[in-house]
Amino acid sequence: MSKPIYYIVIIGFLFIAGCTSNQGSDNEEIAATVRGEEIPLEEMQFLYKNEQIPDKIEGTIKAKLAMQEVKKMGLDISSKVQERMENLPELPPKDTNHARTESERAFYDSQAEKLGMEPEEYYKQYQQKMSEMSVAVMTYIEEKLGEPWDDTEENQQYTKQANQLLDDLVTEHEEEIQIFIDHN
Repeated sequence: MSKPIYYIVIIGFLFIAGCTSNQGSDNEEIAATVRGEEIPLEEMQFLYKNEQIPDKIEGTIKAKLAMQEVKKMGLDISSKVQERMENLPELPPKDTNHARTESERAFYDSQAEKLGMEPEEYYKQYQQKMSEMSVAVMTYIEEKLGEPWDDTEENQQYTKQANQLLDDLVTEHEEEIQIFIDHN
């Protein structure tokens, strides 16, 4: 095959792949890509209130990087996630005298309504996704820094080092990260 025809075939293939890759859900927008892995806007809308998405995208990117690193290290976090889910408390009740509990319940109810789900089902799916992200982040940090320290002052230092570790991970891969939504 001659080079011009080869390039036309490749360009045609890329065009077709680009057109077909967005077929499927009603919301085909991508919030970001992280080392070639997409973070769909739909996923961000599931996890956060719409107005929170711009503030949450960078943290979600850090979590995605940590998840990729844990996988790259060959670490299986599924048992930790499952343990967390088994110890998941019930969905907070609607009527309480505790402001934080009421706020949490209001979040679950509003997200469930936005997504056309029952609050209990949304709560379980939300907790599953958040557990996967948080366990991956903690596993990555613990692999790099060791277990968190007990002393309050030392724990503050550990937290500072953990945040720097995640920031460094973003810096290391900044050329492989694209954000497609407006953010801070």
